Formats: sequence, structure tokens, C-alpha cells
Amino acid sequence: MSRSRNNTRLLTETAIMSALSIVLSYIVIFRMPQGGSVSLVLLPLIFLSLRRGPIWGCTAGAICGVVQLMFGGYFLNLLQVLFDYAFCFGTVGFAGFFAKPLQGALREKKQGQIFGYTLAASFLGGFMAYLNNVISGIVFYGEYTPKGQSVFAYSTIYNATYMVPETLAAMIIVWLLAARAPKLFIPEK
Repeated sequence: MSRSRNNTRLLTETAIMSALSIVLSYIVIFRMPQGGSVSLVLLPLIFLSLRRGPIWGCTAGAICGVVQLMFGGYFLNLLQVLFDYAFCFGTVGFAGFFAKPLQGALREKKQGQIFGYTLAASFLGGFMAYLNNVISGIVFYGEYTPKGQSVFAYSTIYNATYMVPETLAAMIIVWLLAARAPKLFIPEK
């Protein structure tokens, strides 16, 4: 495949996965009172990261975060926007650090490794989003902490209530996709 055609394909996949992630963010299973919700927003970002690597996954995530900000996000200051949107979704692309090992396991049909890599990648992507949310909660939303509670503990627990189920859902679905449709994760050369 020619280089320009491959670049067009990469850009197209990135745009589609960003858009799908945004659409899935609006299909909310559970919404927290002060922000955060359980959806499948992480799924397309992790999938793209495992198919194309961390750079493309981070790019799609950052695009998703910026678009979410434009369609109803909360702007307190630039740093808060970076943590709540660009970094939160962008760092989900770190799942792509498992792309090459996963693709090797898929080619060799090593089910145990496929299971391990998909879970590790999904966990890393979800954890990075969670970490950015916790930092944002501590730094920018500490005023919402109930009296007598630690800001760190409150942000950690509050963000876990929606990020843990969201990450677990992504872990299961990404693993099932890799096990049932491994060719989806291996791009054409």
C-alpha cells in the first residue's frame, strides 16, 4: 500500500474512532451528580490504540476530549481543561504500548497472552483516565469534598465509582473482540 494511502487510512481510522468514542459517551449507563459517567467511551480509544499504537490512540483520545469540551464540557481554567479533557482521554492511548505484543500473540493464536495483553492494555488506558480525573478532582474540585474528609480520599473514591465499571466494561469487550475477531487488531501492511 502506498504511503499516502496508508496515511489517509490512519487519519480516517483515527477520526472514526474519535467520533465513535464521542457518540458512545452520550449513551450513559450511570451519571454521577458532580460529573463523570459510566459509558463505553474508552472502548474505541483502546481498540485504536491496540490496532495502531500509542501515538494514534493518544491523538484520537485528545480529539475526543476537545470535542467533548466543546459540546457541554466545563471550563474552569486551561489546566483544568487539560486534565479533564485532553489528558484524561488522550492518555487512554497509552494502551497502545501493548499493540505489538498483542498483535504477535494474535498471529500466533496464544489465547493466554491475548487475554493478558488486552486486559493489561485496557487497564492501563482506564487507569490513566482515572489518574487524570483524580488529579483534577484534588486540584480543581476540592471544594466539593464533604467536611471532615480528605480531598485525596474523596477524589480517589468518587472517581473510582464510575471509572472502575467503565474500565472493566472496556477490558471485557476488548478481550472478547480480540478473541473473536483478531483480524480487527492487525492492520494491513
